[in-house]
Amino acid sequence: MSLTILGGGSPLNKLAKIETHLSRNSRTVYVELDGDDVKGDGSQERPFKTIERAMLEKVGTTLSLTIVIGDGVHDINYFFQISFGAVKITGLGSVRFGVKEMEPRSSLVSVSTSGVFWLDVAATESANATVTKMFAVSGNGRVLLWGESLTLNNVTASVISSSWGQNTFYVQGCHITSANPISKIMGVISDLATYEASASYTNITG
Repeated sequence: MSLTILGGGSPLNKLAKIETHLSRNSRTVYVELDGDDVKGDGSQERPFKTIERAMLEKVGTTLSLTIVIGDGVHDINYFFQISFGAVKITGLGSVRFGVKEMEPRSSLVSVSTSGVFWLDVAATESANATVTKMFAVSGNGRVLLWGESLTLNNVTASVISSSWGQNTFYVQGCHITSANPISKIMGVISDLATYEASASYTNITG
């Protein structure tokens, strides 16, 4: 069954919903493990089931999307990309990245073209294949890690890589652990500004 952002009703009602949906500058949506990606609308009363469905709400003029996750472990199954705007994940739960990634990847999260990814929950990378780096940033991309921990199980080279542009990596109160010996940063390091406060690392150098 396909996903929809609109409910039923008359064509005029649907048109009004489309206009409202596409013209908002910011949006906060809720995700619960017992939510519904088809019948839910992202409200607290009718939350979505997955973070991936919630990310589809970053459309139109929505430049800032906040995803509030409930208790439990929420999976982001595949690689995803953020550009032209911000996505923040916060709430009471935690996140697992790359659960259904079966083939080797260069990265699991790409942030480019003035995109912002703000992770304010504990997270684990759980891909079923090797991943060269967790985050790839370019074109003034920014990654902010404010959750208490990020655990990397299959990353083989670095936490983050930077290619071109004035990119930024913020780490606030987060402990990053890697199962493999890796570096913190790779690529064009001069294009990546790093800001850290109460950050710590295990099996990560640089």
